[in-house]
Amino acid sequence: MKKLSVLLSLVLVFLLGFSPLVQGANFDNLSQDLEAFIKEREAGTASVSLGIFKEGQVLDKTHYGYIDQENQVPSGDQTIYEWGSVSKVLVWISLMQLEEEGKIDLSQDLKTYLPEDFSGKLTYPYPLTLLDIMNLQSGFQEVGIKVEFEEGEAIPDLPDLLLASQPRQIYQPKTVVAYNNWTPALAAYLVETVSGQAFYAYVQDHIFAPLSMDHTAVAPDWRDNDFVKSHRPQSKSYYYSQEDRESLGTSILHIGLYPAGATAGTFEDFLTFATEFTQDQPRFFKKAETFDRMMEASVLFSDGLPRIHHGLLSIDDGRHLVGHSGNTQGFTSSFWFDPQTKTGYGVMTNEPGETAYNYGLAQFLFGPGPGAGGEGSDISGLYTSQRTIDQGPLRFIKYLSGVLPIKKTHEAGVFKVPLAGMKVSYLGGHRYRFDNDNGLAYQVVARDQDRVLENFTTDSKALPPLDMALAYGLALSALLVLLALVPRFIYRLVARLRKKREKILDPGLTSHLLASLISLSFVYLWLITNTYSKPLMVGVSLLGVLSSLLLCGNFLAQVPKKAQGQKAHLVATAWPLVMVAFVIFFQFYKFWV
Repeated sequence: MKKLSVLLSLVLVFLLGFSPLVQGANFDNLSQDLEAFIKEREAGTASVSLGIFKEGQVLDKTHYGYIDQENQVPSGDQTIYEWGSVSKVLVWISLMQLEEEGKIDLSQDLKTYLPEDFSGKLTYPYPLTLLDIMNLQSGFQEVGIKVEFEEGEAIPDLPDLLLASQPRQIYQPKTVVAYNNWTPALAAYLVETVSGQAFYAYVQDHIFAPLSMDHTAVAPDWRDNDFVKSHRPQSKSYYYSQEDRESLGTSILHIGLYPAGATAGTFEDFLTFATEFTQDQPRFFKKAETFDRMMEASVLFSDGLPRIHHGLLSIDDGRHLVGHSGNTQGFTSSFWFDPQTKTGYGVMTNEPGETAYNYGLAQFLFGPGPGAGGEGSDISGLYTSQRTIDQGPLRFIKYLSGVLPIKKTHEAGVFKVPLAGMKVSYLGGHRYRFDNDNGLAYQVVARDQDRVLENFTTDSKALPPLDMALAYGLALSALLVLLALVPRFIYRLVARLRKKREKILDPGLTSHLLASLISLSFVYLWLITNTYSKPLMVGVSLLGVLSSLLLCGNFLAQVPKKAQGQKAHLVATAWPLVMVAFVIFFQFYKFWV
């Protein structure tokens, strides 16, 4: 249950409104208040480094806990944490810098700057711009092949991996907000083509150098900073709660699409970077106007309030905060700031899916958000994130991850998200507040007309009952096939071996075995294939159906009409057809959309 809860927290973190400022931290006693804040959470804390800043100045900074619990190594200025998706902010700054220099136009079609190879899977005949990517409105589904690599594995060059992992464009640009990890890496490759530098080198020269950030690496294997490369193996990660503690070891996994999440470094550097956003003119821009433009809302919620600021995200609870968060398999990092008061915080932890500090500090600084505001609409139902894989052989992932169940309670205007421990409260208008009671609190906007929930990174859409019935019904059928076919074959094989017959495989058992193997092999091929050629998919599908039909028909012809005892075997032999139907459904259901 602990791991399930962490997984759901990770999903909610990536599936993530505006209210008056309420009293939060007492800045006269900031150090004491922070100490008390940590003390309340120490039982569930492995290691945390956090800092509070205002108008470009750090007000307080502290480290707590152990980066290596087994050897009692405390976190400190030499500790290396991973940025995760906060790395994407480096891409957005780079694009703003290049536009500041007149080298690119964020509203120009990407085809202007990239080789033709990168437009092969653009489904819609509409321009795709860099601003669409920054606004999370590029229309691409998530990556469906391996883009992370173990220590010692060869990591492909960025353009090669981009081409190999390129997902399909499943939404028309500018119509759906859906977080994506491939397009920021694509935008970083554009930075390379325009600047003539590797992206990690560009960042070191144009962002880190002006800020004197000497202990942060961007490259996938951290080769661009010797300090990070040598010190990162000393950092360990943990699942921590008041009930459970589990070590994850060093949790080193190299991200091939590195601009989307591979950055690692000291908290001192991270805090320097975060604090810069509360300057009137950050040192990584030559003109104050560039930062002003970046801070403009480039995407609005359907109720008209800011949602995304040129790649910078926002969480709305006690205040409208701008920034970014990030997760890797062993770390969580965030920075958030209030553009009005120029006050914010940065935090890094060695726990995946951590929310008590990464989001709880928002309530610490600015106070809790508003309470319930009446009954509102009934938003209960089962939602799926538009950040998903909706086409291709891995379509079934849509029904296994990113699913958000919302259940109505007996209290008016209050809902809950089972297992995740989230309480959902109606705030008024079209706004609802999600709160996991462990720091993570944010607002969403409900579009009642099409049953969509808007958070700042992704739209989530309610699934029609028929869709869910087909999906989970066929998934259950596939599971039954696996549970029935293998034991059936083993039972018959053992039985024949005990009778010591020379002919171990009779025609019926042979048909049973071949049908099972063909069906399961068919499914396996669909799971690993990377082709989207519809004629080929249709041909292979028909071949799978025909093979199963022939094998089942062959066995049917061998069963005497009065051999009623063979019916169970006949059903088991025919079941591979259900498995084939399962694959065809997930591959082709609404494939024309």
